[in-house]
Amino acid sequence: MSLHVGEGCPERPGNFVDGQARVRFLLLCVCTFLIFLSNSASALFAKLFASTGYRESAVGAILAVYGVSTVAGILTSGLVARRIGVLQTVKTGALVLMLSYVSFSFTLGHFWSAVASRLAQGFAYGLFLAPSMLFAKMQLSKRRLVTLFGIFSSMIPLPNAVGPPVAAWLLDRAGSELFFYLTAPPMMLGVVGLLLMHGNLRLGANLPGIRYTKLVRRQEVRWVYAAIGFV
Repeated sequence: MSLHVGEGCPERPGNFVDGQARVRFLLLCVCTFLIFLSNSASALFAKLFASTGYRESAVGAILAVYGVSTVAGILTSGLVARRIGVLQTVKTGALVLMLSYVSFSFTLGHFWSAVASRLAQGFAYGLFLAPSMLFAKMQLSKRRLVTLFGIFSSMIPLPNAVGPPVAAWLLDRAGSELFFYLTAPPMMLGVVGLLLMHGNLRLGANLPGIRYTKLVRRQEVRWVYAAIGFV
């Protein structure tokens, strides 16, 4: 007598909407971690700018504009995603974030240029944030949605536990001249991974019934914004 496991019983739903969704979700998690591993070195910006000769007021101004442009990026990301697609918006945000980060190697010693780099960095982060969460969520079934969505969301603040100490070690040994070149490779690798990812989704077209404004009001998203708003 042969035994067929599960015969006559409904198939248990998986954690992802399909097999490719699993690959996309894992790749998105890895790439996001790598991108924000480099970006976490921003914790040393105050020390970098002070060592370059900026006054405390100038350092504070450069650091503060990040928050303003981040909000602008978040508010703009929904419109951009509707026009070019969710994944394409994620890729664009990540690419601009990388370029703005590397640009500090050229703009560090010039106040207004550094402000421009910082504004671009904040805007790119805001542009990346909500679309990346939406794209991650669309790969998941309802079975373990909150758990897996939380795992992805942790990829943004988690690098802050390891990135700044490593960046400080590099800064002490290589100096500010090589700092951005030495800390940027993880971000570059993450951006390349995102650029190679397929499966673009367009809000309002391939995602019927899901609106950007509804997404940002959902309870599971609110704590994510609260947890990573300081990044």
